[in-house]
Amino acid sequence: MFTDAETFYAQLPTLYGAAAALFTDPAGRVLLVKPNYRDHWSLPGGILEHAEPPHDGCAREVAEEIGLVIEPETLLTVDWVAKKNSTTTASSIPPSSPTTSRR
Repeated sequence: MFTDAETFYAQLPTLYGAAAALFTDPAGRVLLVKPNYRDHWSLPGGILEHAEPPHDGCAREVAEEIGLVIEPETLLTVDWVAKKNSTTTASSIPPSSPTTSRR
């Protein structure tokens, strides 16, 4: 049995991503930002645009939020949350390299 295209595409998984940069000074202090559109402090960064690689989104968001032009280095962590009513639990994995993927 075949499914129409709209139904087929609606069933595909969707991923919403974000990227942030971790800046520290020689004393080990961490740079946090307090955007006027959020109630909390966070690392400089934000939501990825459609099909935008995390390192590109991180650089774009840092430039938008604090005006620094950076070239992100090694990926520090990957974090995700399962959709509602899922039996999968949330997790945070420190990758061994920027190309580490979840299996």
